[in-house]
Amino acid sequence: MSVTPTLNAPQTKRLVIVLALAIGLITAGTMWWGITHPTPKSLQLLTPARTPGGPAIVRATVHVEGMTCEGCAATIKSTLKNLGVDAVTVNLQSKEVVVDFRTDKTSLGDILSKIHEAGYTPKLLD
Repeated sequence: MSVTPTLNAPQTKRLVIVLALAIGLITAGTMWWGITHPTPKSLQLLTPARTPGGPAIVRATVHVEGMTCEGCAATIKSTLKNLGVDAVTVNLQSKEVVVDFRTDKTSLGDILSKIHEAGYTPKLLD
């Protein structure tokens, strides 16, 4: 014969209070993180994920130091296209690269790493 544990009224009240405090702390922490660590202006969500954790389409604007000519632009475009991004636009005057990518194919970290491996210094705009 097995015994099923039960909570009495004071124990139930304590459990509810502890859970409410935990949820409150998590909510406050999440809000604090969002305020103190804002998403850079250089990231834009084009198409949100249809399911939680699913793929989304993101546009990232990256400032690239060391990009000086059409050859540099072509190198960056081909490097990122080989990574599987959807679109790459390069502006030599502003030294900015705009990349549209699907989060299930690649990540922002991969994009920044590939630009760096190609010999340039990428930086997200604040």
